[in-house]
Amino acid sequence: MDKTKNVKFAAPTLGLTNKDADDMIQMDEKTVVLHLLERCVDGIENQFKNVLMNHETDFMAAYRGHMTRVKKELEYLKNK
Repeated sequence: MDKTKNVKFAAPTLGLTNKDADDMIQMDEKTVVLHLLERCVDGIENQFKNVLMNHETDFMAAYRGHMTRVKKELEYLKNK
């Protein structure tokens, strides 16, 4: 594989601006791949934060429900 081969691709499918596409056409294939991977990784921290926030919310709801059931059972057993 020629390392200095210019890589051509359709910019709109990658979400790149024309300037990004023009800049990337001048890069070799490995540099293009590295640049695209860096762009993908840039947003992953926010995605992880969102997933963790959703899991935390779900966990707290389940915990509250469980503790409510435990409290009711304890009250029932005390009154028995």
